[in-house]
Amino acid sequence: MLGALALASCSVKGMLMPMHLSDYRGDGTISRIRLLPNPGVMVEFPPFSLGKPHHAKYRLDGLPRRPFPYFMSLVVPYPEDYVVSREHGLYRVPGTLDLALRDESGSVVFQCHGEPWWSAVFGGTFSNAEAQFGTCDGPRGDKPYILPEDLRSTSFTWSLDIAWEPTEATPDVEGRLTLRSGGTT
Repeated sequence: MLGALALASCSVKGMLMPMHLSDYRGDGTISRIRLLPNPGVMVEFPPFSLGKPHHAKYRLDGLPRRPFPYFMSLVVPYPEDYVVSREHGLYRVPGTLDLALRDESGSVVFQCHGEPWWSAVFGGTFSNAEAQFGTCDGPRGDKPYILPEDLRSTSFTWSLDIAWEPTEATPDVEGRLTLRSGGTT
């Protein structure tokens, strides 16, 4: 009962808190996630080939305050001929991903290194595999999160450094990083 009450409270906060998407001046494309009862915000960064080494630096400037943490993930569209089933297993792309988010002073907010672990939901229709990270350091412990209290003002500029290294078994598919707050059930 208490858990349901807390969830309802967070959902109401998410619906009532203004998003101020126009204040975002960083890299990537920001958009609203229209999902009741938990609307959210997502920043999508440009896609890149996972079959080749990739290095990039992105700027986060004016990220909207939200009542929920932002979390980073690597999203890979399923190949058109891929059939998701319990027998077939999850779609996985081998490789190593390094992420480092630093604030204006250069302090590490989170730093992750390693092969991402992959997740999916069975039984529905979906088009992406999503990778999360199990090895991160910094104030967030093992997760690449930006907490609501990190965004005390909208006048900050943070930098996100990424490096992807494929293995010999990595297919030449595209992936993209997303930074999302809310928009989940």
